[in-house]
This record gives sequence, structure tokens and C-alpha cells, in this order.
Amino acid sequence: MASDTGKIKFTVQTLDERGLQAAAHQLAAQVQQDFRPNIVLGVRTGGYIVADLMMEALPVEAILLPITCRRPSTGKKQKFAAVKDMLQALPQPITDQLRVIEHRMLTQRRPPQPLSAFTPDVDELAQITHLLSLRGGDARVLVVDDAVDSGATLRAVLD
Repeated sequence: MASDTGKIKFTVQTLDERGLQAAAHQLAAQVQQDFRPNIVLGVRTGGYIVADLMMEALPVEAILLPITCRRPSTGKKQKFAAVKDMLQALPQPITDQLRVIEHRMLTQRRPPQPLSAFTPDVDELAQITHLLSLRGGDARVLVVDDAVDSGATLRAVLD
């Protein structure tokens, strides 16, 4: 991240498998400086991958659970397999720039999407609710996602 005329300029960094593992371990170490989670919720799909890698460096008592909670636009994108294939075939610098453009579009000042627009998976939610009831007042939950644009997904997960 760098400053660009008073605004924050975002860049995309592509990591190979070892780089992602190292970054996830660093993130886990950062988390543990002030917080000791015993439940880790990985937002599907990318956030779950990062959370799974973080688990290698988190305390043994932490339990990893998935939570599916996507923006409505994600479902629309996934319906168009040809577009997905085309995006994967583009050179990395172009897909990086498209990700920055998507971020800008999602973070423009506009009313936040209603939480009702995000529908979590019922079975995953039941599993999380059960674990929270077992932990009671000792539940220390870490929510992990691979990217945060507007914060709407995280708001929905926390709700």
C-alpha cells in the first residue's frame, strides 16, 4: 500500500504456494501478539485457504471451521464459466489491475449492502453456533478472509 495524492493506493501481490504459507504464518504470529483464538472461521473460499495455513502456526486448541458468506455479485461471476476461464488466461499484470479496479468499485462511497443480501450456509452456521455454545464465555473467534474491500462480508459474518 502506498499513498497516492492523499488516497491510499492498493497494489496486488501474487504469491506462490511457499510465499502464501510464509505470509499466513507471519499473519498468525501477528494475531498471537494480542489475541489467542480458539475458534478460527475461514470465509470460503480464499479465506479458508489462508485460515488453514494460519492454523499451522496457531495454538493447538484452535478449531478451524468454514463459513460461506459471499457478496451477491460473487454468485453472478461464478455463473459465467467462460468469463472465469478467460480471466485465468489473461497475463498476471492485467488480472492484478482488474482486481484493483474491482476493489475501487466495491469501496466507492455508497450505501452498504444490507446484511440480508449475504446468506450463510445453514449447515456451517449450525456447526459454528454449536461450537460457540460449547465454548460459552471462553469463545475467542478469529475471522479470516483473503481480501477485504468494503468490509461487508466480514460485517455479515460477525452478524
